[in-house]
Amino acid sequence: MSTLAVALETRSPARVLVWAVPIAVALLVVPFVLESYQTILLAYGLVMAIAALGFNLLLGYTGLLSFGHSAYFGVGAYAVALMVKYLRVTSMELFLLGAIVSTVVITALFGFVCVRYTRIFFGILTLALSQVLWSLAFKFFWVTGGTDGLRVPTPMLVGVASAKGDKIEFLSHGYYWYVLAIFFACVAVMWVIVNSPFGKALQAIRDNEVRAEFVGVQIWRYRWVAFMVSGIFTGIAGALWVPLNGLTTPEVLYWPF
Repeated sequence: MSTLAVALETRSPARVLVWAVPIAVALLVVPFVLESYQTILLAYGLVMAIAALGFNLLLGYTGLLSFGHSAYFGVGAYAVALMVKYLRVTSMELFLLGAIVSTVVITALFGFVCVRYTRIFFGILTLALSQVLWSLAFKFFWVTGGTDGLRVPTPMLVGVASAKGDKIEFLSHGYYWYVLAIFFACVAVMWVIVNSPFGKALQAIRDNEVRAEFVGVQIWRYRWVAFMVSGIFTGIAGALWVPLNGLTTPEVLYWPF
């Protein structure tokens, strides 16, 4: 591990707050100082940051490089779009719940196969399985909309002003703060995870798999859980991304995305 990585891992929560609080305050006041377009772009960035948190748990802390994380992002996005189309759901909280449940199912199945392997074999499997979902999104076009995609209107949010009225105003203020709140929550949850005994076990597996197994760490089980948690964070990002974009297509399932 690099000196910087060691310094970050050993830094106390109090010292982290010294620079985290000013950043949080700056993010909170963004809608008041930037134009609506720039604020919406930052909301996109926060969504991708949530996905990056999940990806980093798998790569940075577990040592597994996935080429298929677009699949879980797409599952979260399509879960929202399908709930709108077939269940007439408009609540963002239900969207997030549906995205989490859908992502858990997919990552549990994919992880059961993938985490038995490491290095390039793991990467190839994640890529192959993600492309299966991408192909299905094209093949079952009467369900997914195919290349036309599925449209998603602005959702209803708990504790935030209604989306009725100016959509740009809603996305750059109410929805931005909603995404920001979830981003803060995800950062806090990930902080707890990586500093818990579970997180330390993942780092042990990353650094020396043989030694970790020798001291009693169940390698396969820890990797499987890490795979699912990583996918859940990415799925949440996908669910938050759809209302910003207004449309989901099979392209979000394609691995370069």
